[in-house]
Order: sequence, then C-alpha cells, then structure tokens
Amino acid sequence: MASSAASDPFYVARDEVQSSVDEMSARYEEWQAKQASGANLARSASFDDLQQKLKEDTHSLTADLRDVDASIRAVEKHPERFPHCTPSELANRRGWATRMRQQVRDVKNAMSSEAARQRLTKDREMLQMEEGAARKANAEENSRLLGTNKQVQEQIVQDQDEQLDDLARVTHRLGEAAQAINVELYDQQRMLGELDENIDRQQDQMNFVMGGLSRLLKTSDHKQLCTVIVLFLILIFLLMWNLNL
Repeated sequence: MASSAASDPFYVARDEVQSSVDEMSARYEEWQAKQASGANLARSASFDDLQQKLKEDTHSLTADLRDVDASIRAVEKHPERFPHCTPSELANRRGWATRMRQQVRDVKNAMSSEAARQRLTKDREMLQMEEGAARKANAEENSRLLGTNKQVQEQIVQDQDEQLDDLARVTHRLGEAAQAINVELYDQQRMLGELDENIDRQQDQMNFVMGGLSRLLKTSDHKQLCTVIVLFLILIFLLMWNLNL
C-alpha cells in the first residue's frame, strides 16, 4: 500500500497546485484592494503588472487542474492500482479539485467582469483627458514663453536701435561742434594773421618815421629819438594843460 501511495501522482500535483493557488489568492486580494481604492488604475504600472500576473496564474492553474482531474480519473479507472485511495479519499480529492477550480474561476470572473472593465475604461478615459489637458497646458505655456521671448527680443532690438540713434545724434553733434571749432580756429588764425600784418605795417611805419627823425636829427640812436619824442609829447601836454587853465 505504501508503494501504491508513493506512485500516486496526485500528491505531487496537489502540493504544487495548492502553492500556486495560495500565491494567486494573495495577488487577488491585492487586486481587490486596488479596485476598492480611489486611485486611477490606468495610471498605476503596478496594477498592470499585478493583473498580468493574475492572468498568467489563472491560465497556468487551469492547465494544472486538468492534470489533477486526469490523475483522479486514473484512480477511478484503475482502483486496483491505488488500493490506498478509498472512496472517501477519492471524494475528498474531487472536492479539493472543485474548490481550487472555483477559486481560479472566481478570479477570472472578477477580472473579466463588467464592473472591472467599466472601471478600467473610465480610468483610461480620465487619464487621457488629464494627459490631454496637461499637453494643452504645456502647449499654452510654451506658446506664452515663446511670445514672451519674442517680446523680449523685440524690446532688446528696439533698445539697441534707440541707443544707435542716440549715438548717431551725439556723433552728429560732435561733428557740428568740431566743425564750429575748426571755423573758430580758422577765424582766429585769420585774425592773428591780420594782426601780424598790422603790426608789421605799424612797425614799418614806425621804422620809417624813426628813420625820418634820425635823418632830421642826424642821429641813428633810437633811444635818443624816443626820448626826444616823449619830451615833445610832454611839452604838448603841458601846453594844452596850461591853455585849459
């Protein structure tokens, strides 16, 4: 009997299936908690991963339970090979397999239910609306920034133009001032030239007079001539002063 029990494939399959069902149940509880939360499931990458793993679990367990059913049918077909498996044990195996299958079916039904589909569809639509609004806001912000940058550039160009205009006006005024200075310098040079010419003429006339006086007085000493002239002028001044008295 011990040998028959050891060769019974049900025990190995049962342990593997039970472990997989326990893992699926833990994931399903997490899936239900996310469904009950107010979070947007379409935005949650962890929810997508969880749902994908649950689909893989149900698919794998469905295949494993078919193998379990096959092992139960093998015992039913050849009871002489498994004398340890009493009718009560066989009924327990069928009941266990039915419970496992029901748990898998419950998970599959919950994931494919209309409520779950509507919830995910609604969340996806909401996410699309939010992303669309965000894209629109980003586009408006980019447009505003571009407009602001354009205004700043235009203001910079305008300021530069005004500065160039101011520089041109200053340059023009400096040119006019330089031209006026040149005219003034030319006039002063002309006046200095005329003054030099007048001085030269007066000097020539003085030399001519002094020469005449020198010949008249028969002397070439200019100091003596100047003394004579000064005394002569003093004499005239005294005569005029006496006449006024």
